[in-house]
Amino acid sequence: MQKYNLGIIGYGWVATAHIAAINATQQAQVTAVYSSRKLDSAELCARHGGKIVAFNDLNALLACENLQAVSVCS
Repeated sequence: MQKYNLGIIGYGWVATAHIAAINATQQAQVTAVYSSRKLDSAELCARHGGKIVAFNDLNALLACENLQAVSVCS
């Protein structure tokens, strides 16, 4: 079964809970995070596992062709 790729909008406490819950499922994985604060992709990958790309531009995250859904944690 192929997992859905999800993006997260906003990166605070709620986002960390959403990422853990989403990545714990068999159906989805978080692959992108948008924040108005500068985030490091390598740090996100190390903290949450998997391959996560950090974005500072919301339109760029929403333009990702490999995302099937987003979770708004703002």
